[in-house]
Amino acid sequence: MKKIKLAFILLALAYLAANIYLYTQQDSLIFKNEKAVKIELVNEKNIKEVTFKVEENINLYGKYKTSNKANAPLILYFGGSSSDITGFFNHTQDINDFNILGFNYRGFIDSQGSPSQNKIFKDALNIYDTYAKDKEVILIGKSLGTGVVSYLASKRKSKAIILITPYDSISAIAKGKYPIFPIDLLLEHKFESIKYIQNVTTPIALFEVKNDLVIKKQHFDNLKSNIKNIFSYEILEGVSHAKVMTHIDFEKKLKEILEKTKNSQ
Repeated sequence: MKKIKLAFILLALAYLAANIYLYTQQDSLIFKNEKAVKIELVNEKNIKEVTFKVEENINLYGKYKTSNKANAPLILYFGGSSSDITGFFNHTQDINDFNILGFNYRGFIDSQGSPSQNKIFKDALNIYDTYAKDKEVILIGKSLGTGVVSYLASKRKSKAIILITPYDSISAIAKGKYPIFPIDLLLEHKFESIKYIQNVTTPIALFEVKNDLVIKKQHFDNLKSNIKNIFSYEILEGVSHAKVMTHIDFEKKLKEILEKTKNSQ
């Protein structure tokens, strides 16, 4: 009986330790800023470096591509969990009828501070209100950034939304990975795209990676089934989640989707 009791105590302690680990390490599990690698800009034409002050002594680093076209719409881009926004500019070199703006999240390449869901959401609203207010805006997010865009789109006006490898929520993904733990109690950064997207009436385009090993199909499909206003849906094969923008057809398909937004009301 004493051995059984001891085993139970040890098991309970191990479970408690695992909960503590998940709670204290969630930032590094979600925001992989330490793994982000700085990317060199392939073509600097019409692209300038910009900084945006979000708090005292905290500036975000970004890039701004200006179109030669008068009154060009503005694309606001939000990247993934371990990315440098420069990569998006390298894969949109032929998109010249739009202004494009993107910032690295707090704590990511050349941006100061530390990331959290609430801080990223707050910064997204401030970026929109500073650069996009009263403009024709297209919101684009990749992976983690699709959660940011879903939130932003529920709070601000946009002409179209493009979600690249989106998910229903970080909470749902975590529950799938750690089913025996009380994720709702432990997780501070839930990124509940499925909650926010239901309040969005803007036309939405989706990019899915076939056999995505990061965003399981069930999480993509769950989000997709809750979107009523899909105007474009692309499935890319033979590419990984992280390398989706390197797909040979990515820029062409993105350009086609953006062309469709010009004709939408």
